[in-house]
Amino acid sequence: MRDHRLSERHITPGPALGDPVGLVRAMCGDYARSGELAWALFRRSLRSQYRQTLLGYGWLLIPPLATTVTFLALQRANIVNPGTSAAGYAAFVMTGAVLWQGFTDALGSPLRVIRSAISMLASVNFPREALVVGGLMEVLFSLGVRVAFLLIALAAMGSPPSWATPLAVGAIAALVLLGWMVGLLLVPAGILFRDVELGLPIITTVWFFITPVAYNLPSEGLLAIVGRLNPVTPLLVLGRDLILRGETEHVMAAAPALAATLGLAFAVSVLFRITIPHVVKRLPG
Repeated sequence: MRDHRLSERHITPGPALGDPVGLVRAMCGDYARSGELAWALFRRSLRSQYRQTLLGYGWLLIPPLATTVTFLALQRANIVNPGTSAAGYAAFVMTGAVLWQGFTDALGSPLRVIRSAISMLASVNFPREALVVGGLMEVLFSLGVRVAFLLIALAAMGSPPSWATPLAVGAIAALVLLGWMVGLLLVPAGILFRDVELGLPIITTVWFFITPVAYNLPSEGLLAIVGRLNPVTPLLVLGRDLILRGETEHVMAAAPALAATLGLAFAVSVLFRITIPHVVKRLPG
């Protein structure tokens, strides 16, 4: 299709800020037209990402497995005491780790894919949305592989997924959308300043420990307050409860986070659309 060809010409300016309806219409149109190009970018990235590795797609499973093994070792050493059996705790941590990895993958994806295409952003005319959609496809593929492995592992550990597991898809999708939305917000600053890229691993490490990935949220204390303010907490806990228990007390807690994520996602997409041309102009060379 002609719309998806990359052409060596300067990018034509889109609707101005004074025409918000035209701006939104253009953005939605570019998202709709970017599907074919996003799919091509996704396939190319997937083929090249693990080409020179010994473990190949096994690297998709290593992060949640490493987290699970680490916290099981801490439990065995009585450093972490969840008050449950090793098998039950392994299922608990592995489920939380898989959901957390989906969030962090989505968080880092927009900046990663935009930086990888930085050389052609200023001179090639194509929907910028194709880059972030292609990156989101990678996130969903990786998450799908991990969730499939998780369900098999839970059954093997004697903690089979509950009947409510399909309902967890909504919480998981919201968790990925939240990460993707925050990642889009970081793109303009991340392109101009490497500090964002260098600081992101530190931020996600701290964020991990204030999120109940490997522990139950306490009922009182500073960690309880921080955990309740953390927008990841209700979505992750809701998804894990539905997978492991088939019931949850966190629906009402997750509702505001879900509503805010859905409401802000569109606004963040518009902001990305407005800012990215100006950021590209400020790039050296």
